[in-house]
Amino acid sequence: MAETINGLEGRSVGVVYPLVNTFVSGTGAAGSDNTAQDVKTVVVPAGTLTQVNDRLRIRIYWTGDTGAAVTATTKLNGVTVAASVDVGAAALFINECWIHYIDNTHANIIEHGTFPATGASSAINSAGFDWSSDQNVVVSQDQIANNHIIVYGIFLDVHPLGIP
Repeated sequence: MAETINGLEGRSVGVVYPLVNTFVSGTGAAGSDNTAQDVKTVVVPAGTLTQVNDRLRIRIYWTGDTGAAVTATTKLNGVTVAASVDVGAAALFINECWIHYIDNTHANIIEHGTFPATGASSAINSAGFDWSSDQNVVVSQDQIANNHIIVYGIFLDVHPLGIP
């Protein structure tokens, strides 16, 4: 799938590369009531993003169970990149963000929100990443009595610049 332009070999421009390290389930991965915990983890392999304009889209599909409001937080390498709250209605939610590579340890975080278009986790030139190493995408829940999250899907899509 590589192509050569001006003597440089790279990935095709405009092609999306889904990572194989995704998770999808009809029954979900459930947390426990009254417990702050990591509910599900997948790995973004080392070298996934390598140059300016490489991007990673992270999407998490989840619900609360029932009861009090519960927050699902998505982190990449320990950096919060998206979060949303189910107020106890057991509605389907999505945590979604774009990670834009800046250098080996920095990225812009663009979290999707309803309004404004970016959420509170959005940040410019955010530190804490290490693109030369494997990095975990972790979905966590806060400690809420009588409620927990259920994760139904984690999808990671790479949008490379193309030709370096």
